[in-house]
This record gives sequence, structure tokens and C-alpha cells, in this order.
Amino acid sequence: MKAKVMTIRRWTLGVALAALAAAPTLGLAVNWLNRSVGQLQSTYDGADCIYFTLEGVAEADPVKPGDAWFAIPRTQYGAKDAYAMLLAAKLTGKTVFVSTRGTLSCGYAAVSQVLMQ
Repeated sequence: MKAKVMTIRRWTLGVALAALAAAPTLGLAVNWLNRSVGQLQSTYDGADCIYFTLEGVAEADPVKPGDAWFAIPRTQYGAKDAYAMLLAAKLTGKTVFVSTRGTLSCGYAAVSQVLMQ
């Protein structure tokens, strides 16, 4: 009976480790609070994304070390609204909250959320 319990525990541990290894790296997501919009780029002929930087942010997300650029695919729900908020914040000097996904979009840190503060 004791051997059966040990086998079940090892099997459970193996399944848990396999699930953790297969999980996406969303834990690497980053939240930026009270940041001013630096550069804002609405178009690029190589990819259909909105690109921007935040002042004082040297690395948007550890998923792309040393790169300050964020990207929002135009096909993402709310992309036009996010661009409008970023542009409004840039023009008025308001700050924004930006959350990343821990993944890349168009080669840069993927944005999951933009809030104007």
C-alpha cells in the first residue's frame, strides 16, 4: 500500500512539473504606473501595430531585454481606443498605466492594457 501511495505522489509531482513547464510565461508581465508617453508611432510599413515608449522606461518587458518599445497590434480589441488614450495623454501631459503580456507583438513588448490616469 505504501508503494502505491509513493507511486501516486511521484506521478502527481511529474504531472505538476509538466504543467508548469508547458505554462506560458505570463508571469513575466510588467505593469507601468503613472508614466508619460515618450514616442508614439501610428504606422510602420513592416507590421500592422501601434508602437510607443514611456518616459523613464529603458526596458518595456523582460521578454525583450534592453528594448523600450511597446507594441499593440491593430487587430487587438480596443487598439484604436488605446491609441486615442496614448495620443491624448501625450498631448495633454497626462500619465498612463500600461500592462504588458510577457510576450511579443510585432517584435516588441505586447501590451494587454492601457489606462489614462
